[in-house]
Amino acid sequence: MQHRSRAVAIILAVLSVSYLPLSLHNFYLGYYGRGAAAIALLLVGIFLLALGFPSLFFGTGSLMAISFVGLAMLAGWFLWQLSDLVRIITGSLKPRDGEYNHRAPAASPIPETQPTR
Repeated sequence: MQHRSRAVAIILAVLSVSYLPLSLHNFYLGYYGRGAAAIALLLVGIFLLALGFPSLFFGTGSLMAISFVGLAMLAGWFLWQLSDLVRIITGSLKPRDGEYNHRAPAASPIPETQPTR
């Protein structure tokens, strides 16, 4: 069983919400299916928004609806990532294989040297 750091999970979740939308915190915590689903939701939402984006300026109805569906998917993805961040902070989203590591890794002891004569 490999213990994971809550601090690393929080940093990855913050990055997922802000700059790096790859849902890396899910992969780090062992939720590979959730991570893949989050990336798929993000990519499909971006594709639909880009597909319907010109219709927002030219006013064609069916493509405009597609862009709103893409926008709704992106909003859902953002709320999902934000809820994961809150759940990691509160401790309700734990690693798949157990608990978080509650202490820092032990430092390797410094070998004592004998004075040379």
